[in-house]
Amino acid sequence: MLLNLNSWSCIGPNTNASPFMFRLIVVFMLLASSTFAQEKASEEAPFECVISFNETLNESFINTPHFQNVSWTIAGVDVINFSKEGNGAALKNITFDLPGEYIIGIKELAIVNDSHSDACNHPHFPKEIHLTVLPYRVIFNFDAVTLSNTIYGNKELQGTLLTVPVKVESYTNKPVDVSSFYLVSAGVGTTISGTLANGSTALAPGEYLFNYALKGAAQKDSYIMFDFYIPNGQTQSFYYPTKIN
Repeated sequence: MLLNLNSWSCIGPNTNASPFMFRLIVVFMLLASSTFAQEKASEEAPFECVISFNETLNESFINTPHFQNVSWTIAGVDVINFSKEGNGAALKNITFDLPGEYIIGIKELAIVNDSHSDACNHPHFPKEIHLTVLPYRVIFNFDAVTLSNTIYGNKELQGTLLTVPVKVESYTNKPVDVSSFYLVSAGVGTTISGTLANGSTALAPGEYLFNYALKGAAQKDSYIMFDFYIPNGQTQSFYYPTKIN
């Protein structure tokens, strides 16, 4: 917005200006400054990521064309003598064998204009990734999911069990705490959720059947999926293969 000399005088200490208008302009400027500061802080905040040991980092942005224009470095925070560097999508080929904390620095070698941005250059990726590698892994076999009752549209599922085979692995061979595992459905009009009904809070490495006690209902003629949550921010998703009748 362009300001002429007359309009600019309203911002300065003009004794003829309305006190209310002056306060309003000051409040507007403070709000604008606060919004800019919050956006700036958000841009600079590190990206948090959680995987399990013996896994790779495969965030979706690594597979984008722009990611070919970056260099990266990996340093172990509490993993002694772990240091790697490289370029582009080679990052997703790095396997993190050891549990612990890592910092991944990302530097864009050439910031490319987006077609929608009117020649406005901006970073496409976080400058820093804080990676947590967990000392355990839970692998769900979604090909073998079973339900004790069929899901019908708008019918309460109280008393229905969803069963899925899982494999529990532990880097230290210690039991894995499963007490806070749960699932939540996603889709139009669905309110289904579930908690583990196995009766055990910690499991030694091995193969198990997880039974989730369901409640809630799904909308008729919809498609849904289930997000399986495990501690520390990890999620695995199962797409229910049929339309809800």
